[in-house]
Amino acid sequence: LGTQQLDMFHDADGYMIVPAGIRVGPNRCYAVKSTLGKGVFAVVVAANKIVDETNTNEEVAIKIFRANDLIRRQ
Repeated sequence: LGTQQLDMFHDADGYMIVPAGIRVGPNRCYAVKSTLGKGVFAVVVAANKIVDETNTNEEVAIKIFRANDLIRRQ
């Protein structure tokens, strides 16, 4: 993604904006419920794993790393 596209999905500090209900992960198999917190390197969200369109019982926490140059170099 280009810088302009990243700005649509990240706040000024490089944290991904993750609204409730958005689907993330491989094959969009996790539905975000809420943001649990932010740290120096990432934002953590609570989500439900979607096995099929009617089964969202498994709760997980997902860490999404910030988009900034320092983290990319590590």
